[in-house]
Amino acid sequence: MTISENELRQTGFELQQSREALEKLGFWSGPDLALNHGLTIHPNTTTNLKLVATPKHLAPVDKLDPNIFPFLGQSVRSCLAQVGLETWLNQAAVDENLARSLETQEVILPFTACNFGQRPLEILTGDRIMRFFYVNPKNRLSGSALEDVVEQKQIEIAGKQGKDWVFVDEEGESLEARHGQTTVAIRFQLTDERLYIPSSDQSLRVTSKEELNNLLQPIPRGKELFFRVGQTLPIRLGDIKGMLNLGTHGDGGRHLQSPLVDPGYEGPLRTELFGPNHPDWVEMFFFR
Repeated sequence: MTISENELRQTGFELQQSREALEKLGFWSGPDLALNHGLTIHPNTTTNLKLVATPKHLAPVDKLDPNIFPFLGQSVRSCLAQVGLETWLNQAAVDENLARSLETQEVILPFTACNFGQRPLEILTGDRIMRFFYVNPKNRLSGSALEDVVEQKQIEIAGKQGKDWVFVDEEGESLEARHGQTTVAIRFQLTDERLYIPSSDQSLRVTSKEELNNLLQPIPRGKELFFRVGQTLPIRLGDIKGMLNLGTHGDGGRHLQSPLVDPGYEGPLRTELFGPNHPDWVEMFFFR
């Protein structure tokens, strides 16, 4: 089927309308979507998930249509991402009728999921999996505004500036303190230790960070894994939201899609690292 010039023009117009509607939100994140039907995902296996969505799970815009979804981020719960779970919305299956239904009622959204960990992962009906979010880059804290919230301890960071963390500019270059408009993010050094959950045929189910912490162990020296968990020294956020910069990775390596950190968070930032190569640091953007 050939797409006409008018159809292409209309699609471009609708995409622009969707982007403009979202940009007005600044920063938005919805509640977690839950699983419609329980299942077990085996290691290094991809499968289909069906998640329950209602109007509250989607961005509060006047008109919800399929063009919204390409602009929304997706963030898996951190306790599941650190086990090795990653999910992706099957956007091709979200048509206009489904999007319209979401404005008023509960619907089932189709996702693809992969378990990059070493244990079978059991997920029960009703377990919370992931959430949608949107960030307007224009609303992120930058320049003196970002430097001020650090000085005011709305962002408290363990360790020493210049060694354990640094301000960085748009190009990822590290900066000394108080560089005004050039500061856009904070880069945190990962500790030397990497964590994992040892392999086993026994399935596991994780619903909280407390359960996760009882499972994670340091990776033995010399053991090479394609999926592992890294962490920084502890931080504490006040009324500030954080988002990991998932665009920072080494050749062939990446972070799983779990970038959001909520206000009030205390503890180390953890990164879910997949692939052969990764930097030994992670960058984070911050929002009011």
